[in-house]
Amino acid sequence: MMNKKVHALAIEYQWEHALLRALLIVLALLICGYLYFVAASVLNVIARKEADVRSARLETSIGMLERRYFSLSQGLTPQTGNALGLSAITDQSYVYRHGNIGQADIAPTQAAI
Repeated sequence: MMNKKVHALAIEYQWEHALLRALLIVLALLICGYLYFVAASVLNVIARKEADVRSARLETSIGMLERRYFSLSQGLTPQTGNALGLSAITDQSYVYRHGNIGQADIAPTQAAI
């Protein structure tokens, strides 16, 4: 008579192989998702740094243009306007539009006696 010992780990159930394959697929998907999000985060950091550099360049150019504008506007007089072909406005008309914004009709009240 043969003495057979059956270990619990030696028994393979019919659904065990399919479950192992499904777990490996889920693990592979999780690893791929993790790598995707890490790569996306790194690319977002790089894009943010590039945007900061571009923003600094734009701020510098805007500052230079403002400085030039203010330096040029200091020398403006009515005579320079005439030299450029500009003329003063002689016929001015203003229009008042009656609206209800900021206005409240208050009925006159009798003074307290």
